[in-house]
Amino acid sequence: MTLMGFRESWSDPMTSRLARSQLFVGDEAIRSECQKLTAAEALEPIVGPNVDHEVKSGSGCPGKIPDGRDDAETLDSRPMHHAEFVVLHNAKLKGFASAEALVQSSGLPIPEVEKALAQLADVGHVMYREGRISGWAATTAGREAHKSHLTQELTESGHGPAIRACYEEFLVHNAELLAVCTAWQVRDIENNEMNDHLDSDYDDGVRDRLAGLHVEVVPICRDLTGQLRRYSAYEPRLDVALGKVRQGLNEWFARPIIDSYHTVWMELHEDLLATLAINRASEPQL
Repeated sequence: MTLMGFRESWSDPMTSRLARSQLFVGDEAIRSECQKLTAAEALEPIVGPNVDHEVKSGSGCPGKIPDGRDDAETLDSRPMHHAEFVVLHNAKLKGFASAEALVQSSGLPIPEVEKALAQLADVGHVMYREGRISGWAATTAGREAHKSHLTQELTESGHGPAIRACYEEFLVHNAELLAVCTAWQVRDIENNEMNDHLDSDYDDGVRDRLAGLHVEVVPICRDLTGQLRRYSAYEPRLDVALGKVRQGLNEWFARPIIDSYHTVWMELHEDLLATLAINRASEPQL
């Protein structure tokens, strides 16, 4: 197997699982499962709201969708509430997620997430995908609504320049995060030597590099939160992941199917790109 190092890869909702499968040059089991999931998704049914507004069991939104609005008002004719946008935003960033994962990434309590998912499903902005792994995904209409709301949010807040400054500072540290993750996976790229995690001194050294990077990114997260409150969940999520890495739970360093340090970092990166309407392909390589 040719080792290419640790490569950050994030894509649109239809291909994000394939992108994640390319992240781990040394974890064939994860890569195989992600590739199977990507292929299977094309065949699995999409479950959306039906006439009775029923939500499939296991979706995180049991029962009927709350429907107390006036008949003259439709959900897609009114401004999107904050919780709805935050949930849609996180669903878009993740590509595919359970309600529980959206609670974790949004920082919102489960009742708010469930209500927001129900309302978003009612207007066709999200759909519930049921299969071997079930979860929520933004629809085409949802992605368009998300993009429009991001533009409106940035314009009305006036925080665009400050967020761009945070993004540019974040980019300075992004290459180091990728280098640290590569070091965690691969000890010697040229000689195809994987890190078997049997050398505690080596692993401790890489953990220390991650902890040092964390010190640099926390002020950026706080600055972003001061501009837009929806950024408030990133710092505690990174704190939790780093804490687990320090406890010796190695999967919390970079595994893509959990809220690992690298997963949260990638979502923050994608969040900044989406907020500022920056095409990743045009992003400067630092």
